[in-house]
Amino acid sequence: VVTGEEKALADATVIKQFITTYGVKITRVKDDFIQKLKGKINKTLTKGDEAVIALALQEKVKEIITDDEGLAKIAMALGFRIKASPDLLLEGLKDKLMSFQDFESFIKWLVVENRLSSIVAELYLMEGKKNAKD
Repeated sequence: VVTGEEKALADATVIKQFITTYGVKITRVKDDFIQKLKGKINKTLTKGDEAVIALALQEKVKEIITDDEGLAKIAMALGFRIKASPDLLLEGLKDKLMSFQDFESFIKWLVVENRLSSIVAELYLMEGKKNAKD
């Protein structure tokens, strides 16, 4: 987030605001967990991907939330479950935290932002329609 803010990335500002608003705990990745990760995989990762997976190992979590397909594949190979933004939106719809119209709007935004393919978006929209009727 700090590096993203320095580069004026909008995502970093949104994430920082979310962290502040909801009191999300910030945890630093310990160097030994980064070394442990490097020992488990034979691939060079970006600093961000490395930090996400090392922190997941450090905190002993079972699930990682990401829209990054490359990170998701590596994390799954290491035994983590993966959730992406559309999965969280679908859960919000199922739990009646949003209307179908909002769900549809958010899914379409993910397509526009190239975070989700239009084919996969259609699958989520079909699933969302089923849940909206329940």
